[in-house]
Order: sequence, then structure tokens, then C-alpha cells
Amino acid sequence: MELRDIEIFLALAEELHFGRAAQRLHLSQARISQSIKAQERYYGATLVDRANRRDIRLTPLGQQLHADLRPAHRALLQAQERARRVAADRSGAGSGNTF
Repeated sequence: MELRDIEIFLALAEELHFGRAAQRLHLSQARISQSIKAQERYYGATLVDRANRRDIRLTPLGQQLHADLRPAHRALLQAQERARRVAADRSGAGSGNTF
């Protein structure tokens, strides 16, 4: 699964609305739906209960995935930000060292 797909799932899990998730990520609703369907195929189970299109809910698997992915995603973003800061500090210092 790609990082963008994780971000799509997390946005949908938090917004519980395809349109708002799409707006938040600057994507089309179709892209959100396609990604979620692809993830459901990957896991072999439904992540989102779409019985009421206006009031979607996460399935128990979707709830568990959200609980597992949220802290991992946050840690990944923090690691990326730390790496950018270190790289900026090194380039600003003129050390010439690279990773």
C-alpha cells in the first residue's frame, strides 16, 4: 500500500464523508472511492460500511486499521520532518556531507 492510500484511508476514517475527505486532500471523490475499494480488495474485507451514503461508518476492521495506522502515520511524518531539518541544517552549514 502506498503512503497516499494510507492518507486517503485516514482522511476518510476521520471525516466519515467521501466529499469532505476529497476536499481535505484536494482529490476527487472518485479517487477516494477507488483507493478505498482497492484497499478493501487488498485486505479482502470491507473497511467502510456504505449502507447509508450520507452516514458512512467504519467496519470493525476499518476501526482497527485506523487505530493501528494513525500513530504509525504520525511517526512517519515526524521522521520525514526531522530528516528535512537535518538536511537543511547540513546544507546551511556548508558541510558538503550528504546522506
